Amino acid sequence: MFDSKSYFQMIEKSPIPTFWKDANLFFSGCNEAFLRMIGTENINELIGRKDLDLPWGENWQSYELDDVSVLRTGKSLSKLEEIPSPQGRVVISETQKNVIADGSINIGLVGFCREMASPALGLQQGPRNGPAAGSSDESTRAPSNPSLSDKLEALNLSLGLDTSKNLAPAPSLSQREGQIIYLLTLYKSPKEISSILSILYGKDVSVRSIQTAINNGLYQKFDVNNMGRLIAKAAAYDLIPSDLYI
Repeated sequence: MFDSKSYFQMIEKSPIPTFWKDANLFFSGCNEAFLRMIGTENINELIGRKDLDLPWGENWQSYELDDVSVLRTGKSLSKLEEIPSPQGRVVISETQKNVIADGSINIGLVGFCREMASPALGLQQGPRNGPAAGSSDESTRAPSNPSLSDKLEALNLSLGLDTSKNLAPAPSLSQREGQIIYLLTLYKSPKEISSILSILYGKDVSVRSIQTAINNGLYQKFDVNNMGRLIAKAAAYDLIPSDLYI
């Protein structure tokens, strides 16, 4: 049988970014993969701190609400999260949080992250400026960004999708579909999206219409079956708007 030290070594060397917190929501540890994902080599920048004290502190309330829910109910929770690093890189992570229990007492939680946007896919947020005007010397240009087909093939591989099929062209989106995708990247639920768009349009936009637009519209257009894949594929196509006013 493996002892606790052996299990810790397995987690430490796992390629899955993993972190854990105590019952007061202070970070107690993480593995090497998590440090790489958030862009730091120093675990001391994390240990003993809360989300509020870290580069993603602007989202601390959302993260801690999820943490408290996991600790109180003992139920796992999975959510798409946007995690900024100290270097300004933004990672879109599908994070699953699970309770850590000692008998009947919940003493902390552990989070497993699946990076949905990475430098290899060219999906991080940042300037999208093209080459300088008048620049024509190929030998002096910076390496070009991966082509759309390269991005999608890498994305499909990361999601375990069939890459033998021809990659479809970018789908055409309505203004509302673009707005829904934008709000989904901000972790808004269909109910919250309904409220926001109702205010924006000055008329009722029902929750059901939002759910229909996602399940029967966007999922089919992007050939996906869950929210994480939808956002990742929209990012690969460069179809995530920068704001609501498309």
